[in-house]
Amino acid sequence: DQTSSLIPGNTIQCFGTLKNFATASNPGEFDQKQYYRELNFYYQLYADQIEVVSGHSNILFTKLDEIRHQLSTSIESGLPDKQAGIMQAVLLGQKTELPSDIKQLYQQNGIGHLLAISGLHVTIFCFGIFRLLLICRLPRRISILATISFLISYGLMTGFSISTSRAVIMMLLLFAADLLHRSYDLLSSLAISACIITLQNPYAVYSCSFLLSYFAVLGIAAILPALQMIIVGDSEKRRAKLRKKRRWIREKQQSTLLDKCQCKLSLLLEKTAQSLLASAAIQLTTLPIVLFFFYEIPVYGILLNLLVLPLVSYLVLIGGIACILGLWLPFVSHFLFGTTYCILSFYEYLCRLFQRLPIHSLILGQPHISRIVIYYIILALSLLWINKRTIIKPYPLLIWTAAVILLLFPIPRKYFKAVFLDVGQGDGILLQHTDGTTFLIDGGSTSKNNIGEYCLIPYLKSQGIHCIDYMIMTHADKDHISGQLELMKHVADRQDIQIRKLLLPLPSQEMQSEEGYRQMITAAKQADIPIQTICAGDHLQKGALSVACLHPKPFFDASSANAYSTTLEVTYYSTKMLLCGDLEGDGEQYVLEQLKRSGTRFNILKVAHHGSKNSTSAEFLAQVQPQYAIISCGKNNRYGHPHRELLSRLNSISAHTLSTTEQGAVTVYAGRDSVSVLGYFDKNK
Repeated sequence: DQTSSLIPGNTIQCFGTLKNFATASNPGEFDQKQYYRELNFYYQLYADQIEVVSGHSNILFTKLDEIRHQLSTSIESGLPDKQAGIMQAVLLGQKTELPSDIKQLYQQNGIGHLLAISGLHVTIFCFGIFRLLLICRLPRRISILATISFLISYGLMTGFSISTSRAVIMMLLLFAADLLHRSYDLLSSLAISACIITLQNPYAVYSCSFLLSYFAVLGIAAILPALQMIIVGDSEKRRAKLRKKRRWIREKQQSTLLDKCQCKLSLLLEKTAQSLLASAAIQLTTLPIVLFFFYEIPVYGILLNLLVLPLVSYLVLIGGIACILGLWLPFVSHFLFGTTYCILSFYEYLCRLFQRLPIHSLILGQPHISRIVIYYIILALSLLWINKRTIIKPYPLLIWTAAVILLLFPIPRKYFKAVFLDVGQGDGILLQHTDGTTFLIDGGSTSKNNIGEYCLIPYLKSQGIHCIDYMIMTHADKDHISGQLELMKHVADRQDIQIRKLLLPLPSQEMQSEEGYRQMITAAKQADIPIQTICAGDHLQKGALSVACLHPKPFFDASSANAYSTTLEVTYYSTKMLLCGDLEGDGEQYVLEQLKRSGTRFNILKVAHHGSKNSTSAEFLAQVQPQYAIISCGKNNRYGHPHRELLSRLNSISAHTLSTTEQGAVTVYAGRDSVSVLGYFDKNK
């Protein structure tokens, strides 16, 4: 509550625990360590005691912090909570009050850039203030210096994010060029700002905001002129057409009302065409970055931007004036805030409307770095080719189309893949066949919250998976179904991911009364997902892939819910995996008898019950004889998993043991005659 005492300039003394940030343990997962490193933070301190030992606070920072707090309060008093959170992000760079659903809604529709203070916002503010000062008859030099002062203060007040820093530096260079009577070069200004930012924080170049911000400007500076040259012609032809257009406009404006309307319509169509070209140029340069960080592209993003961008100037200007007037004239500010409320409501309505359209987004997965490099090499060579030609034919468009197809076209899968996700204290296994068939077996956790939102869905999207053919629940414990419940709710709310069938174990009387079992059925019905039960003897064959259910057998009187866990035998050519859920007790004994009769040995064993000492007995291991044993459990969990007795039993049969706590997500790659097992941390060393 005493943020003013922690403003730069104070010296504070802390006593507590210094820790590193958490790193991602699954593909596609949020990497806290990487994120904060990009912001120039390297450790986090959990302080038991904080004491300000000197009070030499910076007056400028203190005053700017007070102003931001007052403006934030003004926004909160003039708008409902949801719209106030959006305006605080748009005007002040404060995203703590921004509703997460609105943030996701904007990002999924391709207008998330509106929530970050960027070149558009800075340009609107600076030129608005600059023109106002000129109208007030202030000398041009004084107006420029006053605008520069505002620009620096505004950047400091809003926190100088990467996009804000780029915009502020480039705007400062623009005004400096005006003061010094020098020409302004966009690319040179862009390069200078990049050098300044990376000298201050080299890890910023890995940031999504840095890459998107700079490549968007590169699209305007390099790709847009090339598109104009391809469509309209070289600069001389464009100037000739522009002169002809101006003469035609002057003639029409002096004619009848119908001619004037025709002129207005023509200008509107021309501006729309220019906006489309600019959006296409930005899309060409930022497409690989969007896919690398977000794994999907909004299909209608360009069209939606055409509808929302014309109102951004009014939103920023009216919102800025309203929050300032709110300090002295609340009644007037509330009237102006009404306009911003209407604009934001219109934005939300458009986003919801576009989300209901078919094929709203394309989930394409995270492209490999090599494909991204090849894509940009093709773009660069095309630009060089265009600049050396006096007569331009539409060949570059064909080349760029080929580059986009190369980037987006999925590479055929050569290997069967099984991924044991790091869900903390729980289970989550994804099987991917070479023909695209996908199985999700369990998906839950008791040590991590929102495992569906922060683990399952990001992983699916990072792999380009938009459909789960079979979602299997082994049993109804929370640590196996919490993420599956989230995933089905996501399917019910949106249509970007589909689940074709939910497979539940043939229910016993005890299971039918379990809350988790009822929740799964209810969620599946709400998402309109077909439900089917499975039991021992059921078998699914997909080419070389075979998935057979070994347990539970019908009418099996299990001693516990864990003993009733669905147990699957997965076979792909010579690779055999045994997935045991939380199998134990009499359930494990029944499966052991089945294996003794068949004499089956397995390459991979998913160890039952997270490595509990009461499961996976020595007799069971002697029969299975796995080369690899994979344990899914949470770090420092309260159950002591994996138990040392279990690890000793695995060691006695010389099984190579991997756990999600040590290796992160564990991936099995299986070919016709080979199998390899790799941990996420091992792969990313």
